[in-house]
Amino acid sequence: MREASPLGEAVSRGSNEPRPGARPDLSRLSIIIPAYNEEEGIGDTVARLRAACPAAEIVVVDDGSTDGTRAIVLRTPDVRLVSHRRNRGYGAAIKTGIRQATRPCVAWYDADGQHDPHDLVAVAMPVLADESDVVIGVRGRESTGPLPRLPGKWLLAWVARIVSGEPIPDLNSGLRCFRRDVLRRYLHLLPDGFSASTTSTLMMLKGGHRVGYVPIVARPRLGHSSVKIVSDGLRTLHLIVRIVVLFEAFRVFSVLGLAMLVPGLAYGLAVAVVRGQGFPTLAGTAVIAGLLTFFMGIVADQVVELRKERLEPADPDPRP
Repeated sequence: MREASPLGEAVSRGSNEPRPGARPDLSRLSIIIPAYNEEEGIGDTVARLRAACPAAEIVVVDDGSTDGTRAIVLRTPDVRLVSHRRNRGYGAAIKTGIRQATRPCVAWYDADGQHDPHDLVAVAMPVLADESDVVIGVRGRESTGPLPRLPGKWLLAWVARIVSGEPIPDLNSGLRCFRRDVLRRYLHLLPDGFSASTTSTLMMLKGGHRVGYVPIVARPRLGHSSVKIVSDGLRTLHLIVRIVVLFEAFRVFSVLGLAMLVPGLAYGLAVAVVRGQGFPTLAGTAVIAGLLTFFMGIVADQVVELRKERLEPADPDPRP
């Protein structure tokens, strides 16, 4: 086992079983379940969670469901229900749940029956024990999902590794646990869509927080996924651009700028000096474009830093 350091090294555990003698205080845990048209799985999911975590707070965020999801949750005792008037997205539901949670630790948990409540306990233990600021459940190879999505996931994982500077075992797992005070500081940076999981992982790593990983098992989901294969590919491309710009704006723009500036300058000088024909228009255009891109990177980097400085410990609670 490799313990997490204050600089954000990963916690590696060989098993998701609780340590001998360990008794996590689940009364300090809020479990956030975003749900959109999950009537086939939400009842069983909440019942199994309540049985495994009787002391935890369970907050279900109904993200504008049009089926019986809300009615099922209303019939379930000891569960807090928060409803969006319309579908606002996975990330928006997560942020609403975080704002409504009252316990010092918060866990994200999918409503579709994929997760085992005992895995949740294992994921939450290091955070409850103040060994980590965030712990992410790492799904096995059997939980990789449909084959058409794999190329996009591999590409996204590769980009994330470059951005973070270290390998990430599971970038967008839906089972994770945070210190609530740490996560609330980043709420304004979390997107409203499905990329909230990926963005939160990179934010914790880039922020120098203690990030841990625990192996989990994900079962086939109940009901139909709201993620479409074609739109998922476009979403992945958009997410890659968003991540790169958000976390490495200057690096990206400076590389692009130099890629235009250096060849343009070399070509222009070669023509002007060697051939004596003056500085060509094409080379001048490349040099100007390279300089503009480079300075755009400086501006973008400053904008990103300003956004990061808005890490607010007390985020306002907008109406659902």
